[in-house]
Amino acid sequence: MTLSGKRILLIISGGIAAYKSLDLIRRLRERGADVRPVMTAAAQRFVTPLTVGALSASHVFTELFFARGRTGCRPYPAGAPLRSRRGGAGNG
Repeated sequence: MTLSGKRILLIISGGIAAYKSLDLIRRLRERGADVRPVMTAAAQRFVTPLTVGALSASHVFTELFFARGRTGCRPYPAGAPLRSRRGGAGNG
């Protein structure tokens, strides 16, 4: 089964399944899928964003909110690039 041209958002949470996500990413990429990983803080205690990023060949998103001036945190607007652990914009 080919997954060429398919884009998959994989959200990795804490737990032993975080280790299994590494194999899942590898298998999805072998079949041609574009995998965009998001990791919770708990997931980062089990596997590192560096490992996930290397397997997915993509930025690993670790934050769901961004600071906006003095008004506190705001959710990302639809379509806005997410910040990655590497410090760049999501698609750059």
